[in-house]
Formats: sequence, structure tokens, C-alpha cells
Amino acid sequence: MPDETTQAPRPSQSGARQPGTGDASRVGLASLGQLLDLPLNHLARVPIEVANLLCATGLPDTHKLDIAACLATLDEMTQAVLHETRRHAYRFHQNPAEFEGKEGVYRMIVLITVVQEDFNVRYDAEAVARKTYEKSGEGFLHSLLDPKKSERNGTCANMPVLYAAIARRLGYPVYLVCAKGHMFCRWHDSQTGERFNIEGSGRGFATFDDKHYMGFPHEIKPIDVHSGLFLKDMTPPEEIANFLTTRGHVLYDRDHVLDATVAYAQAHRLDPTNPHHMQWLMASINKEMDLREQKKLPGTWREGEEREHFNADGTLPIRRYVLNNRMHRVAGIQPLHLNGEATHSLNLTSTSGGAEQPVH
Repeated sequence: MPDETTQAPRPSQSGARQPGTGDASRVGLASLGQLLDLPLNHLARVPIEVANLLCATGLPDTHKLDIAACLATLDEMTQAVLHETRRHAYRFHQNPAEFEGKEGVYRMIVLITVVQEDFNVRYDAEAVARKTYEKSGEGFLHSLLDPKKSERNGTCANMPVLYAAIARRLGYPVYLVCAKGHMFCRWHDSQTGERFNIEGSGRGFATFDDKHYMGFPHEIKPIDVHSGLFLKDMTPPEEIANFLTTRGHVLYDRDHVLDATVAYAQAHRLDPTNPHHMQWLMASINKEMDLREQKKLPGTWREGEEREHFNADGTLPIRRYVLNNRMHRVAGIQPLHLNGEATHSLNLTSTSGGAEQPVH
């Protein structure tokens, strides 16, 4: 066995953008709002892991999300990958054909193997089969980076992000790529021309050509590839738009329609050429319109935040309000007294029972 300090082949020096590392504070970001305030040409400076974790903040089940602890786990994973890449470098030197003669293939096999075997990251087929998000961790990095977890289950929404985050920390030219209903990684060195797809959402490493994804998991029309909708290297704004749409899905699946609409709108703003963000935005608005036709107002989970009332699973309760029939009469707009000052509020009644509660 060679000495573990044996050097692996150096990664290709490409012109691909390689975001920095570190926690959100190191890049001057403390909140999702600050991330979204950045000019588009500054988003490449934000590490993909920081952007993803910020997009997961403020969700019903992430009030205890510790970004610093997640990034510390990512540091640990990165160091483990680097160690094993160096330790097994002799295998690539002795038999490059085992790795298709590609340095990148060797590196990504080691990376995915270490993440899955040493850190127990597994594909959650049950979560994918549901086609809805029960937990935000099914779509974001924090479930894969929680230092308290011994088993870390993920999906194609967050596992490729984890691989890309580690790869970029090591200087690899790795991008996120979307097929129809699926996300994967791609090694693409613009200087050497080395390019191959990386599939790590199942067990171990696999690589398929673009033709495979034209029919998996859903058929893609050639025009959608030519237009750049699918199978292209994603830019930083497109990556963050993807994370925001996932945020919208987490909220939409819990019936938090107002919050979902905001997330979809921000995704559409960052990536206006992608019709899927706009379609989800319209779906969320239409859902609100349907509720209003039923004389209901869509609520937001934040209404319960200040009450510090959480469900048994740590999530905040859904709060919906039914419009009182008096709203349809001018007399239904009643004065509401706050701190001795009269203002106006609609008289609304909570569907969860109890006394009438004004929404303001």
C-alpha cells in the first residue's frame, strides 16, 4: 500500500467559476434576504452550499437550522474526500483504464464513495415516490449535513448539490444540470474539453450520456434542449432559482400558499427564461384564487411564529382563515383598536376554532 501522502493527479485548471468556501458570514451574508439583494453578477461569489442553506432558512421545520454546524460537517467531508483521493491515487496511475482514462472520473468516484460509505448518505426512494415534500430536508442540504444524524437520506434535489459543493471546494469544474424531473452533476472543463455526466443519486457513481437523460426520468423534447431549458450547465442565478423553487414546493405542499408564491416569484426573477418557475408561480396564485372563491384566505405559517407554538414534529401549524360573510357588506369592515388607536380590519374567523381573530 503506498504512503497516504501520495499525490493524486492535479485537477484540471479550467476557467470555470469556483465559488469560495466558508460560512455565510464570511461572504457577508446573514440571511436569505441579503442573498436575494445581491446583484446577479455577484451571485457566483456565493458558495453553492451557503446559497442552498440560506434558501432553507425560515421554513416551518428549520427554525433550529444551524448553518455553521452544517458547514463544519461539509468541511469534514471535504477533508475526508481529499485524504482518500490522495491515498488511492496510485490506482489511477497504475490503471487509468479502470476510470475510463479520465482524471475527473477517478476523482468523482472517490468523492461519491466517501460521501455515501463514510458519511452514510443514501438515496431516499420513499420520499421521491411521494412526489411531495413532507420535510424541507428532502430538498435541501441541511438533512445531509446535520452532525447529529448517523444516517443521512437525500434525493436528487439535494444530493447533487452536496457533491457539487465538495467538488468545488476541491477545485473541480463541476456544475448542476437539470433533466426533466431530475437533477445531476456534470464535470465540464472548458480548457481541456473533458466533459462527462455524474449520477450519484443512487448507489455509488455512474455516468450516462445526454441521450440517456432525453428519456429519463421523463421524455425531453429536443427544442427544450436547444433552448437551454434542460441538460445545460446551470449558472449561479439558475442554481439559486432552482433552490427557491424547491423552497416554494416545500411551502406549497404544506398549503402555505402566500409564502410559496413569494419563493416562486423570486425564482422567476432570477431565471425569467425558465417557464417552470413562472408556471409554479401561477399555480400558487391560482390556488389562492380557488381558496378565495371558497371564502377562505390562504394563511402563512409565520402567523404562528411569534406565538412560539409548534407541532409535535417541530413544525409550525397551518393557519387558515375563513372570510366572515360580513366581509361582503361594507358594515363588515369593523374598527380594530391597537394601543388605543383605531384602525380598520376585516372580521375573520379562524378555521381552527376559538374566538374570531383579525388578520393584520
